[in-house]
Amino acid sequence: MIEADEDNPDVIFLNPDVTARIYDRFTYDYEIIDTRNADFWSREIKDANFLMLRVGIGNLEPAISISFQKSDFVLDDDKLLNNASELASSEKYLMNVPITASLKEDYVLPFIVNNNLLKKFADYLMLQLITFHSHSDLKLVFFVSSKNSYIWDNYKYLTYSISDEYEKRFFAYDEDEMKDISSYLEKIYVDRFNIIKNRASEEAEDITNPDLYYTAFDTYYLIITDDSLASKDIGIV
Repeated sequence: MIEADEDNPDVIFLNPDVTARIYDRFTYDYEIIDTRNADFWSREIKDANFLMLRVGIGNLEPAISISFQKSDFVLDDDKLLNNASELASSEKYLMNVPITASLKEDYVLPFIVNNNLLKKFADYLMLQLITFHSHSDLKLVFFVSSKNSYIWDNYKYLTYSISDEYEKRFFAYDEDEMKDISSYLEKIYVDRFNIIKNRASEEAEDITNPDLYYTAFDTYYLIITDDSLASKDIGIV
């Protein structure tokens, strides 16, 4: 979900409390597409980095913990001990590092972006999706507002936004179109749910095991919306 925020000119807010600034990597992604190097369509549905996107540059707490127990009695001033104590007690952040988001781990992931950056940020994410993922692994479902057609029209005719049989286009501007696509996807969901249920029963596995979800099928459907109210009305989010 991508929505506008008028008060923060160049900041991206990720749920729940991470912020980042857009980093211009368009040249790199264009080069991958142009040269068709090894990174092009390199992320397959069973890969750990499938749907892992770089959303900007920011500051992060490192995934480490530092513990230090200072001696109660020290005769001499030890600079190394003092440095260790200071390091353990200080705030620790990695500064200006890539901020990533996993769209498969966070099933509902909102982005709040300044209105002036909506198109740039949408293009930034979309370019990564079509650069690193093939249209056989990933389908993009657009439930978007017509007022933002200047952002989304370019993606309406992608092979990513149409079924493999060319019978359904996954692009909706109004509620009726959204309901029609939702009905189509619901049938796929029910079929997959039954397959997972039967497989879990046969293999005595828990149906909530994430390995039995998206990796069990050839195609992942990613819903993109910029209209949370309309999406809630039809039960998408």
